[in-house]
Amino acid sequence: MLPRNQISEQQAGKADPANTELYYLFQLGRPLQLANPVTRVPHRPIRNTMKLTTLHLLEQYQLFRNLPVTYLQAFAASKQKPDE
Repeated sequence: MLPRNQISEQQAGKADPANTELYYLFQLGRPLQLANPVTRVPHRPIRNTMKLTTLHLLEQYQLFRNLPVTYLQAFAASKQKPDE
């Protein structure tokens, strides 16, 4: 996790020099193609378009709403303020 003002414009899409809130910065690996795509992914809000899960589970589920979340603590931590 990094303070938002330490994440570059290239990484985030825009600079935010006054923002010191903690943000996750993910390093993505190369893309992969699933044999069966996961469908019906919501488009808004952005938080609902993501689930932290495993490749094994991605290969087992085809509907996004049925895909289990594996790393709940990451989303729980992102709801808390840094001083909590």
